[in-house]
Amino acid sequence: MKDYKEGKRLRVMPCEYMHRFHGKCIKKWLSCSHLCPLCRHALPTANEVRNSTRSSVPI
Repeated sequence: MKDYKEGKRLRVMPCEYMHRFHGKCIKKWLSCSHLCPLCRHALPTANEVRNSTRSSVPI
């Protein structure tokens, strides 16, 4: 991993530890995995988000 430079924007993962990554790095990682690279917290996939939205719509 590369060090962060002051003034650069970082992406924050929604895991318990709020791990931070360079945007390009985490985008590349998330294209092949849905886990935080450090703590392995499972992030919701696009399919899970679509399915949970559909199941919570009132009838």
